[in-house]
Amino acid sequence: MIHTSLFLLIYIGGMLQSISKHPALIFCVYQCVYFFYPQERWWGAHLPDFSYSFVVACLLLTLTSVVGFSKQQKLNTLKNPIIKTLFIFLLCFAFAYTQAVFPESHLEQLEFFVKAFVIICCAYALLGSMTTLKWYLNGYIFGAFYLSFYTYQLGRNSGDRVTGIGVLDNLDSNFVAASLAPAIILSLHFIFTEKKRFLQLYYALACVFISNALVLINSRGAMLGAAIGGAFYLYSIYKSKNVIKYPRFKALGLVSVALAGGLFIADDSALERFSSIFEESAENVKVESGATRTHFWIAAVDMSKDFPLGLGFRGFNAYSGSYIPEEVNTGRSRNRSVHSSWFEALSEVGYIGFIVLLYLVYLSVKLSNSAKNYFKVINAPNYFLLVISIQGALITTLVSMSFISRMRGETFLWLLMFIAGLYEITNKRRQTDKS
Repeated sequence: MIHTSLFLLIYIGGMLQSISKHPALIFCVYQCVYFFYPQERWWGAHLPDFSYSFVVACLLLTLTSVVGFSKQQKLNTLKNPIIKTLFIFLLCFAFAYTQAVFPESHLEQLEFFVKAFVIICCAYALLGSMTTLKWYLNGYIFGAFYLSFYTYQLGRNSGDRVTGIGVLDNLDSNFVAASLAPAIILSLHFIFTEKKRFLQLYYALACVFISNALVLINSRGAMLGAAIGGAFYLYSIYKSKNVIKYPRFKALGLVSVALAGGLFIADDSALERFSSIFEESAENVKVESGATRTHFWIAAVDMSKDFPLGLGFRGFNAYSGSYIPEEVNTGRSRNRSVHSSWFEALSEVGYIGFIVLLYLVYLSVKLSNSAKNYFKVINAPNYFLLVISIQGALITTLVSMSFISRMRGETFLWLLMFIAGLYEITNKRRQTDKS
């Protein structure tokens, strides 16, 4: 009953708060629905069976429209470089329908992508301040914290891994881990910048439980992503002596705490699985493993030469058996997923879509650096570090994406939207400063 009551409190209370206090809160409710996902939880049997996310999405669209009309202006969302490029990427995926090997499945995925894009645009339109951005980040952390606690309660239920937990847009455990991992970096930031002790404790617990969930799920890509993203954040603190006081002392302190926590949480199974990511592919062609995926990636490159416009959703799966060398063990079937978002893009939306995806990443780095430099110039250390934490979360996602197929993953789109909002906020501040 605790899980059910908590969900209903957030769901109903959050919608009422978004109507009465601030419309942006509805996106935080959507984030919680994304991670709580009652349809896939044992406690969901106590709730009515309908699409909770659809209701929230409709309210989000309604509130965004009301805000736009009340201000008597158009919401020029597509003027933002990231949102505009994301729309072009959506068009590339839509065009791939003409080449799709599985047109019905592709059309279904296109529908999901359109819905996710509309939600991102609405959330971006309501993101008008740094306070709102912090709400979004905390919605991410809270949802990830809950799912991590649920994972802890469930425990490993499939050998050395947790399976069957799922999030709104995917039920695969590796996908779930990739969705959780960025929240570690965001939690780490709030531990560092939050002044209230009880909130520091909350973020510390969130960081511990989310890290523990990655260990229980045993996703190598997500663990590697969290390690690299965390290292980026800590190194950025270490090098920011002109922005914050005693950066090296604080960075080394966080490193010590992170290492101690990591050693405490990690077990032999997680360490063994994580270390296997560095195995040489040539030594493992007879055994299906993460190392053999490099052969999948090479196959995707070869496939793209024959199908430069892509093959639509799961196009790689349809023809992978013809491109992966016979001596490579692919497990139960030779029709496998490519296990990398970059090669997923190459095989599904072709060279044009692949280039657009890379340009999205380039824009996110460029625009976030612009925001970071602005906060550095005006000497706003907390906002400066907030941008770095979002960059670290994005790096975590990009690394995780390199080992699973999630180029349309919602949490990836969230991070792009956060950076788009940051860019818009800092642009408005610059204009205000000049006037």
